[in-house]
Amino acid sequence: MSEMIERVANALAQDFAARIAEMASTPERQMVFGETGVTMPDMEVWRRYARAAVEAMREPVGGMIGAGGVAQFKADMALTPVRSATIAVYQAMIEEALK
Repeated sequence: MSEMIERVANALAQDFAARIAEMASTPERQMVFGETGVTMPDMEVWRRYARAAVEAMREPVGGMIGAGGVAQFKADMALTPVRSATIAVYQAMIEEALK
């Protein structure tokens, strides 16, 4: 598995665990929550979800392309080194996707 898939899988699992903890935070909620039978899936499940999420992002949408273009232009104007420019473009596109 790639480092990114692992990172996304861990984020998904941690978010799920936090939501479970929140749902079972009071005795009343624990009784209702306990009846649902929800359990924590193993990491392989989270890796499959992570891979699906990353694959869904393979083709950027319009807003992401625009944000990446703006970041690339800014990097070009500032004579930013290629590695730093690539990171800036990637992060701008992901930020746009998260809106």
